[in-house]
Amino acid sequence: MSSDLYAALDLGSNSFHLLVGRLKGDKIETVDRVKDSVRLAAGLQKDRSLSKEAQQRAIESLARFAQRIAGIPLKQVRVVGTNTFRVAAESGKFRRLAEETLGAPIEIISGQEEARLVFLGVAKDFAPDRQKRLVIDIGGGSTELIVGKRDPQLMESLHMGCVTWTTRYFSNGMDGSRYKKAVLNAKSVLQPHVRRFSNIGFADTIGSSGTIRAVGELMPLVGGTAHEITLGKIKELADLWINKPNKLDLSSVSPNRLAVLPGGLAIVHALLESLPIEIMHTSVYTMKEGVLYDLAGRTAHHDRRERTVNRMMDMYHADAEQSERVFDTAERLLNQIESHLTLEKDVALEYLEWATDLHEIGLAVAHGGHQKLGAWLVENSDMPGFTRREQATLSFLIRNQRKAITPNNSDYGVTEDWGLLLVLRLAILLNRGRVTSKPPKIEFKLKSSKFDVTVNADWLSDHPLTQFDLEREASYWSTVGIEFRLKDN
Repeated sequence: MSSDLYAALDLGSNSFHLLVGRLKGDKIETVDRVKDSVRLAAGLQKDRSLSKEAQQRAIESLARFAQRIAGIPLKQVRVVGTNTFRVAAESGKFRRLAEETLGAPIEIISGQEEARLVFLGVAKDFAPDRQKRLVIDIGGGSTELIVGKRDPQLMESLHMGCVTWTTRYFSNGMDGSRYKKAVLNAKSVLQPHVRRFSNIGFADTIGSSGTIRAVGELMPLVGGTAHEITLGKIKELADLWINKPNKLDLSSVSPNRLAVLPGGLAIVHALLESLPIEIMHTSVYTMKEGVLYDLAGRTAHHDRRERTVNRMMDMYHADAEQSERVFDTAERLLNQIESHLTLEKDVALEYLEWATDLHEIGLAVAHGGHQKLGAWLVENSDMPGFTRREQATLSFLIRNQRKAITPNNSDYGVTEDWGLLLVLRLAILLNRGRVTSKPPKIEFKLKSSKFDVTVNADWLSDHPLTQFDLEREASYWSTVGIEFRLKDN
């Protein structure tokens, strides 16, 4: 299957948005847009489980999206789940059902990654210059704040959105006392971050998302303009909506958006009152454009993940020469067993490169159990460009690079590719001397529960420590139900 189309599907807490386009130079040529109001966050119950009704709405929506992306290669499709997917209990079970319906993997991204993608998308809507900008995106369950020039410099994801705030404060409609409380509580969420965002300085503010555009569309009703939101006009709009609703024409806002707009309006009010913002300009670009640009950049070898890995290597003083030695050995071994991989070879090779680059970062903390420390760092760090599933998979590989092997215990849809792990473990083991040397010829005979590894007998006799390490592998692999046998010839 060949296509020049890319598809980005944003599974937001309020709406699901699909953008299909092709990249022309550094701009997206839009081919199709589909939006579905699902209000997933409204289905979050007190125990953080998703209601059956909300799940059903989502599954029905994904079935429709599945038809639209069916002709696009999976490597050119990226589906991201945001705040509700992050916070919902048992989201893994729901995600698997959703993936089966959609026919594509769903990546649950962190708040920081969501903020980065929002900035990447919105940045394409204004001319590049040397001025810093504040970009604000109000979603259904979270609000993202990002300051930067061409790249983000300061990012924060706040746990408040138009759906959650409307559900909490406006279940019975707009009301003066409830509106004041909603604004006050939104300001309390913002308060710990006000100093940082005020001190960094920014010359312009851009508002992204349907909520902010809807607020902008109502500005002319109080004498303002649709693309400029100010605190004074927000106060006038809120006063009119609360005290004289019959004089407020809200017909320009869709019923689905209007249902969650009170909470969004209160958040916008709090932002303008808490931060040094004179005017918030609105943008039609959102996170889905950022997802599409990021996806297209990966195929054009502008992968943000590479920069993230290099930054972590520098931060934790990883030995780049050792990483390269281990990767060279691992790549040769991978070519021998590619038919036994669970992951596609190009995906497996990506994980192998990241894992070999980062496998020793735990040494910056302590030598004993450094693989566990490294795995913790990878799983819990903000890693721009990486999804939660990718971080969990990478953490699984790094944790199991040596000694005891433990199955995956995350709920992010990690694929336990035991063949890939075998390659990583052997490559690290064969390079224990940390010098460049010619590796032995190794032959593999792999089955689902049996790994036969044959190494030249003379080479083994010349490398007794490596032979000892290889023989110990049998006891480690047995804990996950795999029989490992070292043979010589």
